[in-house]
Amino acid sequence: MNEKRQNEMIYRTQMDTKHEMDLAGLLAMISSLESRAKLVRAIAVIRMLDNMRKNIERSGVNKKVLRATQIKLEKIQAELIDYQQSIR
Repeated sequence: MNEKRQNEMIYRTQMDTKHEMDLAGLLAMISSLESRAKLVRAIAVIRMLDNMRKNIERSGVNKKVLRATQIKLEKIQAELIDYQQSIR
């Protein structure tokens, strides 16, 4: 019982100090393979969003590239919303 409390305290401390949990720790908390797959896909989509935003910031001069990147960004954001709803 004490070990369980210590683990909970460590977890709360990490969350209180806003340290990010590593992917392995997060996946260990999820037992369903389907849920794990959804989580990994959502993380991949989030990374794609970050890359798209950086691309938009770098290519602000070329309007065609900017518009194409914005369209891709909107599609990825819609996909992320779908994954968030399917996880719940």
